[in-house]
Amino acid sequence: MYTFFQSNRAKHVQFPENGGDGYLYYSRRSQGHNFPVYYRRRHGAPDADDRFETVLLDQNIMPDFFQRQLLGDLKVVSLRGDGGSCLVAFTLLSPDAMNRGGNLYIRVVDTDTRVRPSGPPFSFYSSPSTSSWWTANGEAWTGIGGFEWGPREGGGDRARRTLYYTKVDSYGRPHQVWAVQLTEEGDKLHGAPRLLYSLRREQEAVFLSLAATKDKMFVTVSANSKSSSEVYLLPGPGGRESCALLELRLFRKRQSGVQYFVDHGGGFFFVVTNARVTGAGKGNDAASRMEPGEYRLMLCPTADTSQWTPCSFAETTEACGDVVMGRGGSQDKGGSIEDMDLFHDHCVLYGRVGGVPALYALDRLHTTPSSLPSPPFSAFHRLALPYEVETGRLEPGLNQDYRAHALRFSLSSPIIPDVTYEYDLKTRYLREYHREILPSRPPLRVQGSTGSGAQEGQEAYECQRQWVKNDDDHMLIPLTVAKRRGLKGPLPTLLLAYGAYGVSLDLSFRPEVIALLDRGWAVAYAHVRGGGELGRWWHTQGKGRRKMNSVTDYLWCAEWLVRSERSRPGWLVGHGSSAGALVVAGAVHRQPSLFGAMVLKVPFLDLARTMMDPALPLTVHEYEEWTDGTDPRREPALQAMLQALSPYDSLGLLSPPYANWRPESSRGVADSPGPEKDPCDLRSFECNSLPPTLLLASLADARVNYWEAAKYAAKARHVCGMETEVLLRMEGDRAHEGPIAQTEMLQEAAFEAAFMITRVGLTDEREDVIQRGTARSERRKGTVWRRRAGYEVSRHMGPVPPLVFW
Repeated sequence: MYTFFQSNRAKHVQFPENGGDGYLYYSRRSQGHNFPVYYRRRHGAPDADDRFETVLLDQNIMPDFFQRQLLGDLKVVSLRGDGGSCLVAFTLLSPDAMNRGGNLYIRVVDTDTRVRPSGPPFSFYSSPSTSSWWTANGEAWTGIGGFEWGPREGGGDRARRTLYYTKVDSYGRPHQVWAVQLTEEGDKLHGAPRLLYSLRREQEAVFLSLAATKDKMFVTVSANSKSSSEVYLLPGPGGRESCALLELRLFRKRQSGVQYFVDHGGGFFFVVTNARVTGAGKGNDAASRMEPGEYRLMLCPTADTSQWTPCSFAETTEACGDVVMGRGGSQDKGGSIEDMDLFHDHCVLYGRVGGVPALYALDRLHTTPSSLPSPPFSAFHRLALPYEVETGRLEPGLNQDYRAHALRFSLSSPIIPDVTYEYDLKTRYLREYHREILPSRPPLRVQGSTGSGAQEGQEAYECQRQWVKNDDDHMLIPLTVAKRRGLKGPLPTLLLAYGAYGVSLDLSFRPEVIALLDRGWAVAYAHVRGGGELGRWWHTQGKGRRKMNSVTDYLWCAEWLVRSERSRPGWLVGHGSSAGALVVAGAVHRQPSLFGAMVLKVPFLDLARTMMDPALPLTVHEYEEWTDGTDPRREPALQAMLQALSPYDSLGLLSPPYANWRPESSRGVADSPGPEKDPCDLRSFECNSLPPTLLLASLADARVNYWEAAKYAAKARHVCGMETEVLLRMEGDRAHEGPIAQTEMLQEAAFEAAFMITRVGLTDEREDVIQRGTARSERRKGTVWRRRAGYEVSRHMGPVPPLVFW
């Protein structure tokens, strides 16, 4: 499997992005390297001549200690404004200390790539290679959560640059904002950090983050919880304020239930918020009620951030969010705004309409007076995407140049690698910029796609969207199914789900999916409630006291795959990561006979006890996701609900495998086998034991405690018997996000795929039967194959010794 993944790995390509400072920025990953190398070159320099490019960072040539760390942020800014030299700041996060933040490093890069020595409070590090950088002495620059460059003051050799950064507490929560003014004096670099803002002790559910606005005039300090926001403003890289005069400016006071996100351009702040206006021009009352539907776009002048007005168009009086994304609250027409790209002449909104990714371009009016309200946009249009993206993913590009007229984004799906497009916002012309091609196969496309890389006769796979009815409340659940084109069911099927925090299930291309499809499998994605596929409303239907909806949605998707004869009991493999593991494991416990195996990665399995212990990292922050903002220690009914949701507690629903099984020799005449049962009839299977289960966890995981997987494995073996195959693989130094090096990522994916294929129990001969169709399958008619607890079982035979896996 690992060899297959290596041969089907798309080459890492990042195209030059205009940073708006006269330079193009890009990265490349060479053959055999685990990390990309980051470069920049002057705009207009020859593309093919590497003499004009400057290496900003190459993690491959750093010592081994640094290669075991994860690159957090990398941001570049001009030192003097002449483009001749730049400051490169980056953070490295050690996987075994993710909850303590990262370490901040700085390089000064000249046009001749020389690096200067440093002065207090910095220490200078130089490896035997060509890589050199600075790190701060003491604790001042450790435990960094994030950073942004601030304004430049002065010029020439006396130029000073401000750097803002956040520091984390003992739980890994960014809770302070600091600023340091970097000064060059001769051949040394100086700076004195000072505290700008700190959260109060009672704000345990709030996290701080920094972000520069698109026009670089401001840096926003966002203090966000799971359900509310408060934003402060600082001078950005485009400002000229002195570091000694830096003060935070409150954008809008926090209000319960109101979330908002801010960008700036053309004298106005653009606000994406879930608040709705109760009266224009009434100060903070302008956003005093929570919109029951979805996020919308609002506008306010730079001088008065309390005056929020819904964005509108010259030819209509409707609000921008209503016109573009539809009115939320309805499953049929609901839409949502997920992201925004602001340009000097345009505003681009990314979102979903009816669960399908959508992109809208809004043309800005520059004749808008400073007084509001007034139409800030002349028109808008929805971009016709190149191919049906209902079953795919739309990913915005970097798009860093505020003055640009070209928008870059990429499309992909479970069966199609990334295709990058560039859209001219003025002429409305869309062109294919790049198409990733797998080294071992010709270009792939879906029916109806266009592009220079597509060729006829290569539609080897198909990916479709189905709508599954949840008979409990008649809700329709989106289900994406990928398989080889023309292959008839039933097929062994991998069923993935997440369903938490309003995050949509990732539908990007992965080589492990193609590996399964080539072996006659299907891969299905259950977009259960709690995710963001149908907007904010879809999230609220699967959080807090409604979280059980996520579990039942997953179960109905699994049953639909069996009843529609796309799969059969024992041929389904449940797969969930992090909070998705709670959904998958909870569903498997309630219908174990449907599943032949289960894979749980960095699993969140002990919900009840985690939410009952506020001393654990993230517990208080996530009250609003799992308990509707209530401390469960004060509400017994809420504790009972958490125990019903917690897979660690619901293991009690299971029993040892074949507890009621009797060998054929002990049966009487009345017990003789009757008519053969339909393998797709769920009532034919009464197994109430846990299927073969693989748990992947890490001692260094700062988000989900490692002991949750360990406790679950121990209890599963106790409840279901030691003959139940429950495998626990515990890593020592990996973060919650998984391996850092690309080779390790592929090795872990190959490990999972090998487990799934062997545990479902399909031999090479039977895989060939599936791939060739149903002609040869008649030979095995009368035998229903399943995999349970490491045994291979048919209806006419007893247990067979399990296969050895380790």
